[in-house]
Amino acid sequence: MNVNANKNTAEWNCKAESEKLRALIESTDDLVWVVEPFNYGLTTFNTALYNYFKTGRGVELKVGMTPENMLPDKYVKQWKLLYKKVLKDGAYKIDYITSSNSMILNLSFNPVKIDNEIIGISVFGTDMTNHKNIENNLHESLSQNKRIMDNLQDAYFQADLAGNFTKINPKALTMYGYNSIDEMIGIPAINLYASPLERGILIEELKDRGSINDYRCMGCRKDGTTFWVSMNIQFIKDDTGEIIGTEGLVRDITERKELEDKLNKKKEDLIFINEKLKQRLDQSVNAISKIGELRDSYTAGHQKRVMELASEIGQSMGLSEKTILNITYGALLHDIGKIHISSDILNKPGTVSKLEYQLMQTHVEHSYDIVKEIDFPAEIHTMIHQHHERLDGTGYPLGLSGAEIILESRILAVADVVEAMISHRPYRPALGIDIALEEIENNKGIKFDEEVVDCCIKIFREKNFQFNEN
Repeated sequence: MNVNANKNTAEWNCKAESEKLRALIESTDDLVWVVEPFNYGLTTFNTALYNYFKTGRGVELKVGMTPENMLPDKYVKQWKLLYKKVLKDGAYKIDYITSSNSMILNLSFNPVKIDNEIIGISVFGTDMTNHKNIENNLHESLSQNKRIMDNLQDAYFQADLAGNFTKINPKALTMYGYNSIDEMIGIPAINLYASPLERGILIEELKDRGSINDYRCMGCRKDGTTFWVSMNIQFIKDDTGEIIGTEGLVRDITERKELEDKLNKKKEDLIFINEKLKQRLDQSVNAISKIGELRDSYTAGHQKRVMELASEIGQSMGLSEKTILNITYGALLHDIGKIHISSDILNKPGTVSKLEYQLMQTHVEHSYDIVKEIDFPAEIHTMIHQHHERLDGTGYPLGLSGAEIILESRILAVADVVEAMISHRPYRPALGIDIALEEIENNKGIKFDEEVVDCCIKIFREKNFQFNEN
């Protein structure tokens, strides 16, 4: 009775252990199987292995199947050698690429022993395909990055928070004059700057902005010589976002800096020369302007005052500096042709005759003939020629109308009329600003340009424009 009970208990325990083992090998996605140590026939296997052979080789696994039943002939010998190695050398691991689907398996071979006697060989196969692919891609990426860094024409560096270099590329060695990477690794980066102050400024900017592009400063080689560099730097952060150092690219811009300095020097020289030439041109124009006024004492300063008003109108209309400069020169020279007119006519008190008025009108052509000899922009020549033309065609010398008259001429015409009316003349006293503005307002859109008239009235009535008496 006791014998039978013990026998039943042993059988139950064995069955329980077998079920536990079965549950264990079925709980994993790994391929698990056990073979006999003699003919290498299957004694147990899990569903993962069954499915692999069913889908990959079209073989339905059964207990007792040997490599001959499971594999193509060319692989049978290979697998028998793998099993024999366990019996000879003990447990081991290998990476194995399957022939059916190129799966990369990490195979673990282990002897199964009872009382130190090998009763079987267990094999665990872990799918390492994705892991190996990631590992290979990472290795290729690192190799590619190394190739890029080794061939980079800029110096690359990484530094810790203390400012010591932790990684550099070969270009950094040649740029800073060091012989080996080990010689540079660990040295304070501050030693590579001509001025410690510059590094302090750089770090503060980096803290404020997170990254710096094209920061220019002086670099210092191992031998103490200096050179100009341009740096692009950013913080290095770990997975938690904590700053652990800096990295950046450094480019030697010494030649470019020297070229920029030369170009800037030439630019400064050209600006100086242009300023001198402009100053001399202004002096020449002013001198020519005064020549005509020597013949006509009553119009002394007329051209300059017309220039002041015309320039102010141009600025109020938002014209470009170039256009306003053209207006300035045109206004200063618009009556230069009066040197051809007899002073008796220019300074005649009372009413002039029709013939004298016709002679007076010729000053426009004379002004144009004189100024066109100067290499001025065409607009200056034209505005002098057109400053007595009127929109309705009643002006002279060509009787132009509307769009035939350029804007600069329309501005000069209004400024000329206003200044003349508020100034004293031999044939009449000054009429005053109110009458002058009333004249141009009454003829707005008829003889004079509407926008120009509006701007002229505005700068007198709203901006309180006054002529410079000096």
